[in-house]
Amino acid sequence: MNWRVVGGALLAALALVVGSSVVAPAPRAAAIIDGRKAAATDAPYMVAINAVDGAVSPDGRPDQWCGGVLLAPTKVLTAAHCVDGGRKSSLRLSVGSLNRLKGKPARAKSVWVHPAYNEYTYRNDIAIITLDRKIKGSVAKLATSSSSEKAGRKASVYGWGITSTSEDPITLRRAVTPIAADATCKARYKSDFIAATMLCTGRKSGGPSPCFGDSGGPLVVGGRVVGVVSWGSACGEPGDYAVYTQVRAFSKAMAAQLKR
Repeated sequence: MNWRVVGGALLAALALVVGSSVVAPAPRAAAIIDGRKAAATDAPYMVAINAVDGAVSPDGRPDQWCGGVLLAPTKVLTAAHCVDGGRKSSLRLSVGSLNRLKGKPARAKSVWVHPAYNEYTYRNDIAIITLDRKIKGSVAKLATSSSSEKAGRKASVYGWGITSTSEDPITLRRAVTPIAADATCKARYKSDFIAATMLCTGRKSGGPSPCFGDSGGPLVVGGRVVGVVSWGSACGEPGDYAVYTQVRAFSKAMAAQLKR
């Protein structure tokens, strides 16, 4: 499943999480399970993609759709499945605030999706949104070394997705989870996991994890973004792992987009 959420899909996603330890591959999206509220200094570069096509929650708030990170004053890194197939005019972004409804507002001027992105396998699940205005604020640093991706290293994942209490939070949340070995992820997901372009996190016993609503958000090690939340089979359940697009594998493609 991906970990993107829109409108009533959230309720269906919750039913799957609560009613089964394995979530069927449907829309892939994510939320922070077993996490805590993030501090203001944790990830000041966070971007909330709050609504697509005007979708709202039952209480009238704009729906949480995906996350992203600010890479430059007009550039946002996110997952391709968060923006592929959508109209750029429908993307509403909120930048640089723990509260996803109170950030600096922006719209998408253009959207770049990796040309080799596959909507069925989630390979090359990476995209960059160019904003319609410059946003002053903190920008994320990207990992440049594989040392940040070593198995066992503690990583932080951020998002506004659903929690273990089925909450759809307004305030950014953070979960700390270990990077899992490529061999572990390969054994769990077989050919779906591509070690050259993906990472995964979690423990055999389960624990903190992204979930519905967290797609596109960052996986951070040592203050640098190493991955983008992409997909998984369940939210923090034993034996399951969250999978991320490995940003280092796409450094050249991202650098080219940042120059535009």
